[in-house]
Amino acid sequence: MEQKTLGLFKFLGFVIFQLMVSLTAIAIYKHMFLLSNRVLLYHMIIVLLIHGSLIIGLTFILSKVSIREHRATKYLPAFLGSCVGIFFYAVYMLAFLGKQYTNQVYTFNMLFGYIKDYHIFMQTLSIGYTSIFLFLFFIPICIVGWHMLFANIIFEGLISLQKIFFTRRSVPVIITIALFLFGTGFCTGVLVFNYSKIVYSMYYREEPIISACQEMPLQSNMYFGHNVENPLIRTKYLKNGNFEKLNVVIIVVDALRADHLSLFGYKRNTSPFIDSLFREGKIRKVDRSFANSSGSFASILTILRGRYWPEMGENDFSLQDLLKDQGYIINFLISGNHRAFHNLKNFYGKSIDFYFDGDDTRDYVVNDDRLIFEAFKKIPMQKEKSAFFYIHLNSVHVAGYRLPEYRVFMPYQHHRAIAADYINNYDNGIVQADDYVKKIFQLLQEKGYLQRSVVIITADHGESLGERGFFSHAQHLYTDEILVPMLIYDSDKTVAYKGLGLATQVDVAATIVDRLGLPIPDSWSGNSLLKKEKQEYSFHYTGHWRAVIHNNGNHMYKYLYNQKTKQEEIYDLKTDLYEENNIINRINSQYLQQLRNMIRGRT
Repeated sequence: MEQKTLGLFKFLGFVIFQLMVSLTAIAIYKHMFLLSNRVLLYHMIIVLLIHGSLIIGLTFILSKVSIREHRATKYLPAFLGSCVGIFFYAVYMLAFLGKQYTNQVYTFNMLFGYIKDYHIFMQTLSIGYTSIFLFLFFIPICIVGWHMLFANIIFEGLISLQKIFFTRRSVPVIITIALFLFGTGFCTGVLVFNYSKIVYSMYYREEPIISACQEMPLQSNMYFGHNVENPLIRTKYLKNGNFEKLNVVIIVVDALRADHLSLFGYKRNTSPFIDSLFREGKIRKVDRSFANSSGSFASILTILRGRYWPEMGENDFSLQDLLKDQGYIINFLISGNHRAFHNLKNFYGKSIDFYFDGDDTRDYVVNDDRLIFEAFKKIPMQKEKSAFFYIHLNSVHVAGYRLPEYRVFMPYQHHRAIAADYINNYDNGIVQADDYVKKIFQLLQEKGYLQRSVVIITADHGESLGERGFFSHAQHLYTDEILVPMLIYDSDKTVAYKGLGLATQVDVAATIVDRLGLPIPDSWSGNSLLKKEKQEYSFHYTGHWRAVIHNNGNHMYKYLYNQKTKQEEIYDLKTDLYEENNIINRINSQYLQQLRNMIRGRT
């Protein structure tokens, strides 16, 4: 009896050690990324349920087989336990890497979508094969070996539990089965169903298991039934109206900062083709334009839907929907895998006629922008119908694939500790993107789509290049991560764009629709850049950051608020574009409260 009790205590000690590993990992995760205490609670509840369900399930199975049968398979419980351990390890890797690089937990769907080209990503990110072997193979093998080392303890512990709980019909048996059903049912519900309030609450607080297993929910309002757009908006909108059916092209260069284009005065010649278009009077530029988010998901949808992030529902009336109903052919050409990237393709809607991204390419890796040219081979010459193109380039993004011939600035490096080398690598990406934009214009011309067209060249967000110690994007709303270019090519040079002083992404769809001569949908928030009137206020969102920019002519005040830290800042962007002098203590208290109320009203 004492031997059995000792075996049970050893088993419980092993389980407690596993739980302590998870507790340590989540505590470090919380501390590093300044998360709320609730993430600890959520995570440990899920960990306990997963471990508890596994233990109870194995105990129940062992109660149904004879000793002889399960003696021969005593390593099976240890192996299954190691699988759970590897799952947790993968979750922590996705959480830490995602938060470190993009301030967003990577998902398993992203892992599986991009894993076929892992060797290219490792080279791109300057990660050696030793590190790959260590993280992808050696540590998982160690986890399996650790469990196998304690296979006897695990097996004997389960046998002891089986004798306690399943030797007779009793209350403990009923409780055990009830806990097992509850635990497995809860975990299944959490990991499978996207639309519960509990799941959203966990996702919003960045609990790593939920975040890694779930695709991004669009917005809490969608689930709580508040801000969902009325589907009749599309039904009631004008169809097949009498307007100028120009071809429409939106080119989004991922992570492109406006102030690193030579067109905007950058010291390096990073954008010779775009510069030439401007010199020849073929494009207009917005003097200062901002992204409404520093993350791709929200920014891309803002561009296409003409609405701010908190206003969005699941299936808003988008630019592609509007043009589809007017008889346009809708084309999406994406460098990257937007099927895997938080299921972004699903949010593009059902109006798409031709979709091509990195999951479809046969000739290139998933983040190689040359796949856009591969996609163009499938685009027919223009005939009668007008066309809409959404084109997404990744050359500037840290994970974008760069060719050797575009390595103009040396030395280049992805390593963030060396800011100068990181900037060289970033600028090389701009040089490549500029040349690819040139080739896209050539292809549009050859296929007949450029002759009567309006083309918008912009970015989904900017990029931190060492400012304030930050690198990458989706981490805050300072100028570094939301200052983007907005360039307009119009085949009719006589058209006057009167609102080129200031714009944000929410204005893109409205500008295009107005240029065609169609009414701007009432549900959209943007203003047309054809009009002199401009938005006095714009709103910006990323993670726990909120910002409002107030342009009153004499000043351009930007109010920043972090929901997590309660930090507040105000800058005058007209004299302090890169936010070096926080003037919140000099701002009138009534005006400050007004800005606070505006943020609260749109969050």
